Amino acid sequence: SVGIWVIGDFTSRVPNAAAQSRVQALIACGTSSGYLPSSYKLLGHRDVTATACPGDQFYPIITGWPNYSPDP
Repeated sequence: SVGIWVIGDFTSRVPNAAAQSRVQALIACGTSSGYLPSSYKLLGHRDVTATACPGDQFYPIITGWPNYSPDP
């Protein structure tokens, strides 16, 4: 597994567009270079443990990204 985090509290705001873009670019780099399979499963931290992470504002955004799967 690979963990990627964005520093900040995203309970009441979202990460800026540049941060979101960099996370997506990192995932794309991992798949294009073969470090991540194209069938990877994207999960939010709260999908695997009891936490508010990645925040109530950021979580709905990542659920719309490719390969999001709430089932670990």
